[in-house]
Amino acid sequence: MHTGRIRTWGEAHFGEPAPPRRIEALERDVGHPLPLELRELLLEADGIEGEYGLGLL
Repeated sequence: MHTGRIRTWGEAHFGEPAPPRRIEALERDVGHPLPLELRELLLEADGIEGEYGLGLL
């Protein structure tokens, strides 16, 4: 679980998981598959906001 590791960085708010079809559309748009860890992270949380409203992903 990638979000579990990120939670150790401090306060963070996680978006809802990205639907697989959105990830597949992104991969088509960029012309190649996303790295496996990024794909897995997006399936857990589509966006991460850190302390002070800092957008991390």
